[in-house]
Amino acid sequence: MSHALEYLGSLESEISGDAALQQELATASDRLGDVLGNPALSNLGDTAGALTAYRRALAIRELVVARDPRLARISVVSYEKTGGAEFASGNLVGAFAHFRKAMEMREEWLRSEPRNADVAQRLAEIAGRLCTGLVLLGDMPGALANGRPCTGLTSTLLGAPPADSALPTQIA
Repeated sequence: MSHALEYLGSLESEISGDAALQQELATASDRLGDVLGNPALSNLGDTAGALTAYRRALAIRELVVARDPRLARISVVSYEKTGGAEFASGNLVGAFAHFRKAMEMREEWLRSEPRNADVAQRLAEIAGRLCTGLVLLGDMPGALANGRPCTGLTSTLLGAPPADSALPTQIA
């Protein structure tokens, strides 16, 4: 798998300036990260390798967004995945920074698309991860502050027609 990381890294310089190919490369880096060590999926247990792949995907997406800010939403998944890998590796400070950025982006997205259940669900998931991490750090006031919006979002989502049958089991 280290060869895959090296190969993807070598492609970066070849495709600079081509936003579509850069997005494809970022997606490939995400997929490699998932296989190596995404804590939410079956994986090979290589959290460090996953973190490298997710950071590469984030860096690529940030380059694309720097050239075209209208594409800002493409980075949110990278912030979430990088935060998840940081969390799994025990770096809660790094995880929180990525989760907070993902939350800000999802909140802005939800304001512009208030009926988008997928965005609301993912926002609730990120708020829940932050809440869990803050509990682990002993920051109960911070956990409660992050938990309140999560509770409101999940209550709203549970009252809506089910677009995703996995939501009730995730909440439970």
